[in-house]
Amino acid sequence: MTDFPEAFPRPNPFHCSVPRHLWRHGLALAIYLKIGEVTAGGKRPYHTDTAKMATFFGANKAYVRRSFSILNHAGFLVVEGPVRRGRAAKIRTWISHEEWAKVHLGQCAVVDKNLMPWTADADPLCGQLWSALDGKMRMYESTLKFARSCERPDDEIVAALCANWKAAKQRKARKDYDRVGTKSVFNDTINGLKTR
Repeated sequence: MTDFPEAFPRPNPFHCSVPRHLWRHGLALAIYLKIGEVTAGGKRPYHTDTAKMATFFGANKAYVRRSFSILNHAGFLVVEGPVRRGRAAKIRTWISHEEWAKVHLGQCAVVDKNLMPWTADADPLCGQLWSALDGKMRMYESTLKFARSCERPDDEIVAALCANWKAAKQRKARKDYDRVGTKSVFNDTINGLKTR
């Protein structure tokens, strides 16, 4: 049994994905995910006609055909050809986002590694402050500089902030709204630590 506290899991930064490209087309996204599941991530071809997918989702057949057309046009499904002449079913290949991004250069979101201030190589105190305030305050570089200005250890800053935030929530529950906002609690906590 270890005698040290376990570290919080490190959050991953936002990365581009298929939902980022298809968020406006809910049924197309659902169809893409289902075909990915059915084809084991594109290892097998997909050759079922659109009517069966419409039945599965309980959607209008024309709407499902439009969703397939969106996926074909976007490049997430590649149509190889009909299964047999005269049939509506086509052989389609499911394309993963990684493979799609190689062909469609420049269309993926370029996400700043510091989209969330505590991700990547950022100061871990930022995430601890954000968590202590239940995620109710935006974190900026100036916020960290102000927190560090009290010249106290990180754990002391976080503990004081947690205690003051808990007290502020209790005052708010009693309908005492004097200095219970996140910025007020944060500023009061840091200024209080400076005077100690």
